[in-house]
Amino acid sequence: MSAAPLRTLIVDDEPLARRRLEILCRDIEGVAIIGNATNGTDAVDQIRACSPDLVLLDIAMPDVNGLGVVSMLVDMAERPAIVFCTALDSHALAAFEVAAVDYLLKPIEPARLMQAVVRARDIRGRQTARGEHFDKGVIAAAPYLDHLWVPRSGVMRRLDISEVTRIDAEGDYVRIGTAQGSFLLKETLTRLADGLDPAIFIKLRRSLVVRAQTIRGVRHAGLGAWEALLADGEWARIGPTHWKAAKARLMAGGAG
Repeated sequence: MSAAPLRTLIVDDEPLARRRLEILCRDIEGVAIIGNATNGTDAVDQIRACSPDLVLLDIAMPDVNGLGVVSMLVDMAERPAIVFCTALDSHALAAFEVAAVDYLLKPIEPARLMQAVVRARDIRGRQTARGEHFDKGVIAAAPYLDHLWVPRSGVMRRLDISEVTRIDAEGDYVRIGTAQGSFLLKETLTRLADGLDPAIFIKLRRSLVVRAQTIRGVRHAGLGAWEALLADGEWARIGPTHWKAAKARLMAGGAG
């Protein structure tokens, strides 16, 4: 017996964008479009009235934006899975904070939309098997980040926090380092660091956060300055205002 189709609402203020999503959804088995909305206010009304399983949601809309739509659903007993479909790559952290299923950049590629639908269907299947509502864990985010959405070659890739080795501030962006390369994300290091588990990451200075396990040692650099030896051989300066906290973490075995 096949699973029930995902009852899907499309929300976008651009007619061509709505039309494209409708066409793409027709080629995905198990997706049933139940309507579309042209603005955030209409989207909230339709979500409350129709209780869709999945909402394909634009972010930039003239009245209530996509993030505002999600914030207005927090009192719903059964909430939909959210897939953001947007031309903006600057709301990836906010997408995590509302626990979006996926984050797609326009123009939406069929394969990426398929991946998002499969992810939403898998979530519903797991929760149904446990006798839970589809809303559990879809909007309420975890205490700490367990993944990020990062841009790469015109798409947003899901990056597990377990892959992150360091995060450097670069102006209005952060560069997220992994063993396989780095990703540039439009976000502030302060805001991103607030979502990181302090048992796993250490802030060495205002512009640098590293995974504690990558620290191999520390040394005094003269004039009260300290440096940390990272796994790649770099000696990274520790800011004077961060040394006390970093030292306490290292002494407690945080870099083990």
